[in-house]
Amino acid sequence: MRRSTLLLCAFLYAGEAAWAGTPGTETSEAREERLATAVELKDLLAFARLENPLLASSREALEELRAGEGASGALPPPQFRYQLWNAPLRHPLSPQMHMFGLSQLFPAWGSRAAQQSSSERASRAGAEELRGAEEELALQITRAFVAYALAARKLELRDALNGLLERELAQARALYQTGRRTERELLRLTLELERAKAELAIEREQLEGTKALINALLGRAARAPLGPPARLERVAEPLDELACGASLAAKPEVAAAAQRAAQDEAMREAMEHRGNRPELMVGFDYMLEPASEHGSGQTMHGFSAMLSATLPWLSQAPQSELKMARARAAKTREERRREELDSAALCESAAARALAAEAALTSFDERQIPLAERLVGAIRGALEAGGSDSAELLSAERELTALRLDRERALAESLTSRAELARARGSLSERSADEE
Repeated sequence: MRRSTLLLCAFLYAGEAAWAGTPGTETSEAREERLATAVELKDLLAFARLENPLLASSREALEELRAGEGASGALPPPQFRYQLWNAPLRHPLSPQMHMFGLSQLFPAWGSRAAQQSSSERASRAGAEELRGAEEELALQITRAFVAYALAARKLELRDALNGLLERELAQARALYQTGRRTERELLRLTLELERAKAELAIEREQLEGTKALINALLGRAARAPLGPPARLERVAEPLDELACGASLAAKPEVAAAAQRAAQDEAMREAMEHRGNRPELMVGFDYMLEPASEHGSGQTMHGFSAMLSATLPWLSQAPQSELKMARARAAKTREERRREELDSAALCESAAARALAAEAALTSFDERQIPLAERLVGAIRGALEAGGSDSAELLSAERELTALRLDRERALAESLTSRAELARARGSLSERSADEE
């Protein structure tokens, strides 16, 4: 069994089937109620898969392409014709002969199969483009959710930080009365507290903007209710440093470019056949000559057969169309090559960013936060022993809270960069091998 690919939901939570699985039978009202109560990434993905208008439009476009597959390689409809021969003006319904005919056009040999192949390739390209749209939407939702959860967490930590600042300022004012703090220190703390309050107000507005973005991605009204987000959690699985390579062939954009190149190559083949082989028209006519006083006096029956062929070698039009098809096929081959190179570069860049974000998060978890916690503990111990003052403890606690806030930003960057790496690899919306 091949190694399971990371699904987007695995970055933060369990529930990999939320995006790639079959939509459940849950009612729209129940989904709305869940989102208004609490917000988890897997719920956002499941909701977007059902309600996002862009995905719905892409699915309809794919259905249109698939519906056209059967007609692309089929024969043109046969023609029926009826003719009246030698009908007198005085008696237009008494012709000398009635003729009933059927004819069928046969396109150049091999062109129908090539055109059918081109249509099938177009449908496959459309399917890959739909998968790319799903992955891009999943990435946008991931970014928005991480930003939403980060904003909510930042509000919590900033509230705690502002509380520590207010305590420190109150203590500084008391010490200022006794001459143990200067006015400059008092003004500095006051300014820092006012700045922190202003930043808190800005972040509250940013939180509302993030909620509006999530609602737009879900196809909901901008002010539709959203519950509090789940807490962000670090992903334990290590990053695959060899993430970029042969797996890029499965990326939707690369696969779609390959199908588009194959589509235009099949169309070029069809034009080759049309430019070098004739189209045939085969017809059969049944002739009925009613009995009349001017004829033999007997009803006569007869038939005729017809075969006609085009001469493409004597016309410039097929050759011009062939040149256009060759140029178009060459262009899409180069576009495929460019997409492969761009995707490889983007994947390498995303991998480097993800590794850097993971290293920064590790620094917070393994070094900076533990050191700050040890410092707070040491100062608290010294304060209990009478060797320090509460102002120093408040300052250390404030620095620890600020570090935890920076750590939340680093966690958000790590989760976002992992999602972007999966998107660059084309594995964001894949199901795991176990589920398959």
